[in-house]
Amino acid sequence: MNIFKQIKIAILGVLLFMGFCQFTVFQTDEKDLIIGTWAPEGSPNSKKIFEAGGICKDYYKGNLVRTFTWTIPEEGVLQLVENKTKDIYKYELSFYPDTKTMELIWFVLPSKRLLYFRN
Repeated sequence: MNIFKQIKIAILGVLLFMGFCQFTVFQTDEKDLIIGTWAPEGSPNSKKIFEAGGICKDYYKGNLVRTFTWTIPEEGVLQLVENKTKDIYKYELSFYPDTKTMELIWFVLPSKRLLYFRN
């Protein structure tokens, strides 16, 4: 094999490896982004706390109102199951890390848009 062909193959291999590394380093998992305390826009007395174990606690004026089990069954979808009633709520999920904002759009008609800010 000619030396130039070997160099081309080596350079291509290095570029592919670097591209793969960059993709995996900068890819952020939605499950990691959602964990924390979120306050809905225009409602300073409310907050939702998403825990790593899949529990979401809903507070109003410091009192626990209800708890949910949360999952992200597919990319861009948040599912909340209320623990007491077993009601299921599905949302389109978007994150805007630069502004520490999470947008939820409820999958019902008429759809409802909710903005939450990281607390």
